[in-house]
Amino acid sequence: MSKPILFVCKSCNAVSQPDLEPTQGACLFKQVQELNQDRFVIRAEECLWMCEQACVVAIAAEKQSTYLFTDLPLQDSAEALLEFAELYFDYQGKSIPFKKFPQPLQSVPIARIPSI
Repeated sequence: MSKPILFVCKSCNAVSQPDLEPTQGACLFKQVQELNQDRFVIRAEECLWMCEQACVVAIAAEKQSTYLFTDLPLQDSAEALLEFAELYFDYQGKSIPFKKFPQPLQSVPIARIPSI
């Protein structure tokens, strides 16, 4: 099974701070990269089209559902996303029970997009 890829929107900023530099998305990308230790592929994306829902991250792998997390707070999200990526890899394409999601991810909007 292929390792998950975390797509982090690097242009995201909260609606209340649209001109913040560096962007909140770029800061989250940096945090995830620093904690990752080459466990997963982390890709900065220019835009994930959820501009009013900063920060935004999608987790995907071949033949698995994609999970989209929006409105992520900078604090605690990077570690929670990597914990979720571990679950995602361990569940090998099966639906992950919501109660297993790391706590910081249980309070943000989430979409589960079926695989093709």
